[in-house]
Amino acid sequence: LFDQIENPSQSHQKIPCKAAGCSAAELIPVVCRKCRNFFCMEHRHAQDHACPALIEAAQRAAAFEKKPTEKKALSATLDKASRCQTPTALRVNLMRLKLHAMGNKAIP
Repeated sequence: LFDQIENPSQSHQKIPCKAAGCSAAELIPVVCRKCRNFFCMEHRHAQDHACPALIEAAQRAAAFEKKPTEKKALSATLDKASRCQTPTALRVNLMRLKLHAMGNKAIP
């Protein structure tokens, strides 16, 4: 099939579409960049022909989303540390209290 692409003058055969259930054929080859198969113009995009590479990428993305991220673990650790009664945690809590404190409005 690749010989037909390199030497189109030798053969004018149509290249069949590899999409399931499609009987179309093209004179000019349309190759999917992800799976390297030939498709008709209707199925040329990866989403249109259920490209195995696209499906695999979606599965990897779904598996990645299921894993707990380091950000969540870090925030859980920080929440635990803020509940601590260590001297540093007490100072931090005092600073937070002073940050939002409102004084007597009558005193300039």
